[in-house]
Amino acid sequence: MKSLCKTVWTFSALSLALLLMSPTSSFGQGSLTSGDVTGTVVDPSGAAVPNATVTLKSNDTGATQNATTNATGAYRFHLLNPGSYTLAATAQGLQASQRALTVAVGQSSTVNLQMQVTSRQPDGRSDGGSGRDPDR
Repeated sequence: MKSLCKTVWTFSALSLALLLMSPTSSFGQGSLTSGDVTGTVVDPSGAAVPNATVTLKSNDTGATQNATTNATGAYRFHLLNPGSYTLAATAQGLQASQRALTVAVGQSSTVNLQMQVTSRQPDGRSDGGSGRDPDR
């Protein structure tokens, strides 16, 4: 019985070692061919902006992905192809914010966005934060 237990334990240990050393194992596979982008969306005071829509657009292919920030203003895009991207955030009552970034293989880039308050006309209409009269 001791010999059987020893054989099973040795086989299990060797199998686990081979699995962990295998280049095709699922551990970290995404980081070998892709990258991630994470960040936080905040308002001018630094407070989190929950439920903001964050759009990531590939400048190489034109493909877009959307994410919604959580209660702490955080967002994340996983398993991105390497390349040039534009990241934009929109939220009601705040001016859209945008940044360019590059995704690299095996890297998780942190890109935080700060949104500004949209300015309002005396009649309550928004000028989109441009500071100009929308009627001109």
